[in-house]
Amino acid sequence: MEKRDEVEIVEYIENNPVAVLGTVGKDHTLYGAAVYICALAADKYYFLTKEETQKIKNIRENHQVSVTIVNPAEDSILQAHGRANIIEDSAVIDLITSKIATIYAHGAEPVPPIAKIQAGDYRIVGIEAKEVRLTKYKGLLAQEGEPPRDRSE
Repeated sequence: MEKRDEVEIVEYIENNPVAVLGTVGKDHTLYGAAVYICALAADKYYFLTKEETQKIKNIRENHQVSVTIVNPAEDSILQAHGRANIIEDSAVIDLITSKIATIYAHGAEPVPPIAKIQAGDYRIVGIEAKEVRLTKYKGLLAQEGEPPRDRSE
């Protein structure tokens, strides 16, 4: 991945911090959950949740996850998949907690949604993306009989 692409991906996540996290349950049921996400690199994402949520239970069983972020106004989408792990490093926890608090500060409510859920202690989850695809469709024209071209390819 080119440096320009890496910067673009991190900026896209900063500007669009709400993602759908896809996980797989113990019985192979697929789950989707909205999370506030931040990035330290184009392939390193983090979110805050609580210990007893379904997403944590699923990640403990199967570390494979997907992340999808959509910006309808820009007609763009970021799709990624990789491995999720619960973060234990206190320096990383402090950094991510601070970044996520900044994201919430710009929201409509002063308290993040996860704070309103009674589901145990807070946990920071890190995702190491194996594949990331940022596609911007705005301004692209499809040829007759073909779908719109994908800028990410």
